[in-house]
This record gives sequence, C-alpha cells and structure tokens, in this order.
Amino acid sequence: MTTAKEMNSQAMFRVVEKRRAYEDIVQQVIDLIEDGKLKRGDQIPSERDLTEIFKVSRTTVREAIHTLESMKLLQCRQGIGTYVLASSEKGLIQSLAAAHLIRKKAFATSSITEKLSTLIAQLTK
Repeated sequence: MTTAKEMNSQAMFRVVEKRRAYEDIVQQVIDLIEDGKLKRGDQIPSERDLTEIFKVSRTTVREAIHTLESMKLLQCRQGIGTYVLASSEKGLIQSLAAAHLIRKKAFATSSITEKLSTLIAQLTK
C-alpha cells in the first residue's frame, strides 16, 4: 500500500534520462555556442584540460569532440588545437540540421537492411 507521503514524493521527482557523459559535454558546448560564449575561431581547452574540467576520461572527451566535429561545430587541428567552426545561430542551426539528416539516413539505411534481410529469409524458406 502506498502512503500519501510516498505519493507526494513520487509526484515531486521525475524519471531520470540515461545519458552518457560525452552527451553532456556535447550539450554544454552547443549551449556555449548558442549563448555566444564560444564564437567562430575560438580555441577550446586541450583534451587534457577538458578531462580535468569535466572529471571524465580522455576517451569521453575525445568522443564528445568527435561528435561535435561530425556536427561541423568544431575542427581539430592536430598539434595545434580544437577550434569552433559555428559562430552564429544560423551556423548552429545548419550544423544541427546536417547532423540530424546524417542520423536519419543512418537509421533509414539500417531499417532498409533489416527489411531486406527479412525478405531474403522469407524467400529462402
């Protein structure tokens, strides 16, 4: 039996979203670009510095940077540093739209592959 106090507590809290640490880093960088705190050409801290700032592994930082690179928000220059590519809201929107399309195409491709596999399995029976 659930008490009134337990029901009140349940109403106050919400289910947490399972997120990976690199996703939080990606979101923080996107927010900084949106807010204008990071602008085109700005250099972000080194991987080593970011691991200390975020209290995560270097692998996690690299995954976040690679994600932001694929979204065309950052550019890594080996031995030089990592720089912001998107500067305006328009640039950010274009980058996020491109990333969304890439994800959508990847999902569509895997969906098509699954359908083809099912069809082939049915034909070979």
